[in-house]
Amino acid sequence: QARDDPMAQAVVLVFDSPGGTVTASYDLFKAVEELSKKKVVVAYARNLMTSGAYLAALPARKIFASPASLVGSVGVYTTVLSARELLGKVGVTVYAIKSGPMKDIGSFYREMSEEEVRVMQGIVDEYFQLFRDSVIAYRGNVSPEVFTGRPFAPREALSAGLIDGVLTYEEALAKARELAGLPPDAPVVELKPRKPTL
Repeated sequence: QARDDPMAQAVVLVFDSPGGTVTASYDLFKAVEELSKKKVVVAYARNLMTSGAYLAALPARKIFASPASLVGSVGVYTTVLSARELLGKVGVTVYAIKSGPMKDIGSFYREMSEEEVRVMQGIVDEYFQLFRDSVIAYRGNVSPEVFTGRPFAPREALSAGLIDGVLTYEEALAKARELAGLPPDAPVVELKPRKPTL
C-alpha cells in the first residue's frame, strides 16, 4: 500500500518479531527490497528484530532500534523431536512404508541416523549462507560475533554493525523525514493489515 501511494515519500517499518520461517522471512526481505527501490525505507526495532525479522529489515536505508529492544540472532535452526522410547514404553510400534530411505527424515517416531543429521545440517547451512550473504551485502563489515546466532542489546548491536543508531520511535520518524527531504512536521499515516472479516 505504501509502495503504491504517490503521497508516501518515506516508510518506517516497525518491527516486533522474533522471526519466522525461512520462506516467509525471505519473501518479506524481497518485498522490503522492492519497496526500498521506490521509497526511503527506515526499519525500526520497537521490541524484537531478530532472526528472520532482521533479515527482512536489511534492505532499509537505515536500521534503528529502541533503547529497550533486542536485535540480531542471525542464523537458522530446526528441531527434530523423537518419541520412539516413550512410544515403546506404552507399547506403540510405528511402521513407515516409504519410497526411499530418507522420505521420512525427521520422523517423530524414530531416532535420526548420522546421514540424516548430515543432510539436515546441510539444509540449515545453505539457508544460513543465504542469510549471511544478505547481511554482508547490506551491512558490510559486521562483527564476526554476529554470525554466532546470538541476539544483541541495542548498544551492542550498534557496535557490531547491525544497526545505525539507538533512537526512540519519534526520533526514528524524524530521521525518516530527514532522509526523504521532508519538513519536520510532515504527517505520519499508520498502515496496518486489514482486520479479517467474515
